[in-house]
Amino acid sequence: MNDFNIEILERETKVILPENLVFGKIYSDHMFEVDYDEDLGGWHNPTIRKFGNIDLSPAAMVLHYGQTIFEGLKEYKQVDGRIALFRPEKNVARLNRSAKRMCIPEIDPDLVLQAMLELVRIDKDWIPTKPGHALYIRPVMFASEPLLGVRTSENFKLIIMLSPVGPYYPEGFKPVPILATNKYKPLTVGLLDFLVGIGRTDWGVIGAAMIIAFAYMIFTEVSKTMAFAFNLDPVLSGWVANLIFLVAGLITIMKTKT
Repeated sequence: MNDFNIEILERETKVILPENLVFGKIYSDHMFEVDYDEDLGGWHNPTIRKFGNIDLSPAAMVLHYGQTIFEGLKEYKQVDGRIALFRPEKNVARLNRSAKRMCIPEIDPDLVLQAMLELVRIDKDWIPTKPGHALYIRPVMFASEPLLGVRTSENFKLIIMLSPVGPYYPEGFKPVPILATNKYKPLTVGLLDFLVGIGRTDWGVIGAAMIIAFAYMIFTEVSKTMAFAFNLDPVLSGWVANLIFLVAGLITIMKTKT
């Protein structure tokens, strides 16, 4: 299955990147996609094609039950022109670890690695050269079966897209004030223990929790650069806190144990 269908977009103009790249808002010319259907032999029809919208039913299970996972890694251009990736096989392993926990069929790691490398080779002109800039690689896997019944999906899609990015925090890392609150508890005790037990995974629900914190910080207008801590609950083992950082309008999450 490692033979790709490749549909190359022939550009009429040279790739020119903006001077100030906002994280995750610009995408390269191509993307990779592969679908899962057990009746068709599992993961099948791996394709690199023009970046664009996908055909997805409003009844797709991902939209209703959140059966989705994602990964993220960066590719850098070295001063000698070579392209460098930092242990991408670890990201692919975590993608499969997340898939297993979300009842999504695991995928051949070699296929994913080859897809990343081929995609970057085709869209190499999108790799920024400025210090602190990179080509961000975002794999995302989700349930695509159109069904409103509550069960594990039988159809899935994996997409890999590329985005030239500048520093995630353009203002740099600076000390920030912390707002501590128990207003929101996105993780229950059982789910938290489950997450701690399996190691780090990237599920869509984690991103949803960050959006809640982001909206709260914007609404309260406490600070343009601050951290938001929730889940400060003595019932949780070891007083686990989730720190959501808002820096220059962008958020990230860090779990701490006090």
